[in-house]
Amino acid sequence: LDGGGTKTRCVALNADAKVVGQGHSASSNRNSVGDATAQANVAAAIADALADAHATKAHVAAVCLGMSGVGRPADRALVAGWMDAILPGVPAAIYNDAIIALASGTRGQLFGIVIVSGTGMIVYGFDHNGCEARTGG
Repeated sequence: LDGGGTKTRCVALNADAKVVGQGHSASSNRNSVGDATAQANVAAAIADALADAHATKAHVAAVCLGMSGVGRPADRALVAGWMDAILPGVPAAIYNDAIIALASGTRGQLFGIVIVSGTGMIVYGFDHNGCEARTGG
């Protein structure tokens, strides 16, 4: 799930990592729309993707979320609580959206710098030793 300040997009993948469903909703940035609306929009995007995939919550093995406004441990803990309510018992990996953007461009290797310029902005980077730095966001 990619959650931003303007929209939220979710894709459902099968066991072969093929996209089998897509869902969309409005902003899931809690700093922009508040906690309740952000959680509702995450749930709506997931439900939309599952419906498109002709699947149910029981089919979900795990979820990965990259969300703007979720860069600190307290933010991730809050979203983990949302996910416990939305998909009880399903493991959830929760990251800032800049981290998943970098990972998608480096085939999972967290090394380099990513610049996200959408509704908001963030610059995030990792060096060879795993040290990270960010500005904005």
